[in-house]
Amino acid sequence: MRVSMNDDSRIYEDRLHSILKGIEEVYIESDLKGKITFFNDAACEKLGYSPEELAGMSYRDLSNQEMADRIYRLFNNVYRTGKPLVASEFEIITKQGEPRLMEVFVYPVLEPNGGVSGFRCFARDITDLKNAEMALKIAAAKWSATFDAVPDAICILDTEQRIQLSNKGMSRLFNKEVADMIGRRCYEVVHGRPKPIPDCPFLRMKKSLTRESLIWSVDQRWFEVTVDPMFNQEGSLTGGVHVAREITARKQMEDKLKSSEERYRTIIETIEDGYYETDLRGRVIFLNNSLSRMFRCPMEDIIGKDGRQFLDEENYKRVVDFFTNIYNTGKADTGFICEVIRKDGTRMPIEASVALIRDPRGKPKGFRGIVRDITDRELAKELERQLMRAQKMEAIGTLAGGIAHDFNNILTVILGNISLLKAYHAKPGDKIHNRLTETEKATLKARDLVRHILSFSKQELEQRALTSFGPLVEETLKMLMPAIPSTIELSQDIDKDAGLVMGNVSQIEQVIMNLCTNAVHAMRENGGVLKIKVKKAELSDEFFTRNIEIPPGEYLELTISDTGHGIEPEIMDKIFDPYFTTKQVGEGSGLGLAMAQGIVKKHGGLITVDSIPGKGTTFHVYLPIFSTA
Repeated sequence: MRVSMNDDSRIYEDRLHSILKGIEEVYIESDLKGKITFFNDAACEKLGYSPEELAGMSYRDLSNQEMADRIYRLFNNVYRTGKPLVASEFEIITKQGEPRLMEVFVYPVLEPNGGVSGFRCFARDITDLKNAEMALKIAAAKWSATFDAVPDAICILDTEQRIQLSNKGMSRLFNKEVADMIGRRCYEVVHGRPKPIPDCPFLRMKKSLTRESLIWSVDQRWFEVTVDPMFNQEGSLTGGVHVAREITARKQMEDKLKSSEERYRTIIETIEDGYYETDLRGRVIFLNNSLSRMFRCPMEDIIGKDGRQFLDEENYKRVVDFFTNIYNTGKADTGFICEVIRKDGTRMPIEASVALIRDPRGKPKGFRGIVRDITDRELAKELERQLMRAQKMEAIGTLAGGIAHDFNNILTVILGNISLLKAYHAKPGDKIHNRLTETEKATLKARDLVRHILSFSKQELEQRALTSFGPLVEETLKMLMPAIPSTIELSQDIDKDAGLVMGNVSQIEQVIMNLCTNAVHAMRENGGVLKIKVKKAELSDEFFTRNIEIPPGEYLELTISDTGHGIEPEIMDKIFDPYFTTKQVGEGSGLGLAMAQGIVKKHGGLITVDSIPGKGTTFHVYLPIFSTA
């Protein structure tokens, strides 16, 4: 905006002002006294003044006294020399009172006779730049302090293994000043040799482009050395981060533990008595040679199994009671007498002692004890073979996870097409739209099941919620009804008020669907009756004695029975094994019952089965009742 103009014929000046008016940087002209005679739009925007307010103001109005004196000296210097000058970090005060740092360029306005009649000023706001520079300096200082505070020896290497940066940990470890290490190759500093060591982790990292490590010892000190790659924005390797962490104490502890384990094993293998360890389900996870000889049974026939093969019914019940008492009281016990049947059929009495094995947090994880040859007793209670199952479940996890991901992709396409059909080919309220909605709900249910399978593959339990069990079973059966042939009669006896369960709804639904699907499959040729019953279980003390994997308490009982072909006795103990199936290829994966059992156990429950070949099969699912008291 022009405040005054002495010569309207100065067309060149007007054109210049027209150009300067639209630039982003602040442009101001003033007379020799510092009074503003022209300014552009950016000056109003940056300084916060309207054109009417800025017109006629002085530079002294835009700064404090100290800064105004600096501006005066700058203008005076330009006036005396007639030459432009640059000055940075002038603090200008906006109308709102905010100080802004400006980089100022001052040019003289020259008259034809060479005299100076005013000043032209360009000002660039550098406040944000200075703030960023300060923040960068502070961050760099913090990073440097943190880098040096880390006790590990850390250095940053280029691709030729030259040290570009090193912390004080490196200086302390190798007794060298940081400055003396910069530029040298790491193997010269670390190993004192002219070339890399044979198993150099840096050279391995250059090939693998991933972290490489090495355990290294020097002067009876042990170090874990790791090298991580560094890349530029284009993804090219620029070097590596070399970290040496002292692990001497850990190494010494590992050596002591190894030595202790060797002594322990030597003692166990040389004693006359039999020694055993089991998991909480009673499966033997370790035994010595003496025990194998006592039972006249090879080790491989005992590992992973419980003691029922060596006990008659009466002694088995006593063994179960004894172990249950040990678990419940947490106290070791000795002098337990019973009679066992060796593998060759001979009987012999044994005296046994039992104690709990606890994890580092004090939680029971198994049993251990001594068996003397005045007696014989299978070392564990009648429980499922957990170790082999854990290995199989790991394989299931890998398979289930892959299948679930692929199936989820298919469901995504289905849901997308349903949405398109509802949007463009069906109107709300008509039959097609309603059926599409039901199809969409079923597909979403399928997606929930996929998420459950993914959760199962990680051995984790997803979100739990408090759910009324009876209505949950009813809703699940509604989803199953369209898949049940007309030759199969469905009988329901569901107590809606049986109780509440705290569990994952999708997982419990999957248990119900798996068991019902198996029942339907068993009756698909000849038809039959599928009975579903839900009630509050009435369990005796004997039940908990025989099924010690669940604690005594109140349980809900889901019974699913069919009148199909039944299960042969020789395969009864295999039906919950992963991948075991009697179905034809393509009809089943053998994972349904294994997953159902895993889900029930993770909910603190139990699943049992009774079957008579040719008459049918009944599954009982027990889940703990959630008490609101």
